[in-house]
Amino acid sequence: MRARGAFTLVELLVVIAILALLAAIIFAVQAPAREKTRLDLCQPLVSPVLEG
Repeated sequence: MRARGAFTLVELLVVIAILALLAAIIFAVQAPAREKTRLDLCQPLVSPVLEG
């Protein structure tokens, strides 16, 4: 049998595709939480302006 020394191009592309899919899922899950945090941080700054 031949010893495997490196990954093939197809194997590398599959791994990259899986990582890209996982990253897309993580970003999609984090987007609403990031928006809520941004609003929570901005609300105290905007309130005095609106009450003006």
